[in-house]
Amino acid sequence: MSEEEVESKFGGSDNNQEGGYDEDQGESNHLRKKRRYQRHTQVQIQEMENFFKEYPHPDDKQRKVLSRELGLEPLQIKFWFQNKRTQIKNNMLILQESSIDPTGSFVIYAPVDGTAMNTVLHGGNPDNVALLPSGFAVLPDGPGRHGSGIGEANPGGSLVTVSFQILVDSTPTVTIRSVATVNNLITCTVEMIKVAMEN
Repeated sequence: MSEEEVESKFGGSDNNQEGGYDEDQGESNHLRKKRRYQRHTQVQIQEMENFFKEYPHPDDKQRKVLSRELGLEPLQIKFWFQNKRTQIKNNMLILQESSIDPTGSFVIYAPVDGTAMNTVLHGGNPDNVALLPSGFAVLPDGPGRHGSGIGEANPGGSLVTVSFQILVDSTPTVTIRSVATVNNLITCTVEMIKVAMEN
């Protein structure tokens, strides 16, 4: 990341409020206003990693609380979480299978770590790859008068079943955060299914 990018992200800009450089500012004033990027400490990184496991998308309030606890600016927290999500997304493969027929439809998928999968493809041990399939099924809810399959007019409605597998510690503890995360995951998934079915 260049010095200019860091300064623009973290507020260390050389520009005045109107967007141009104020020539009347002296060189010493110019250097004094410049902010230097400071690396996060191991403690800060560990705390953000732990928080990320529960809340990969923290809201403004959560970022402010975390920034106070860690002694960072909320914007630094925001960028760290954005970078972490991008890093994970760029290194994740999704294995997927789906089927649609008159009796119902299903989608089964499993996120797989790209680095681990690459290791297996090059002769590595497949036991080290966690494969946790999740998915959903949409089935007709009773016989319809006008249709008999998915996609046809069926006033009987549909039954949606959602299933997730989540890797947990050997001694899992249920926290309010973990319940909120699972609730959010299920709610978002069901909402996306509803939107897809309506279109």
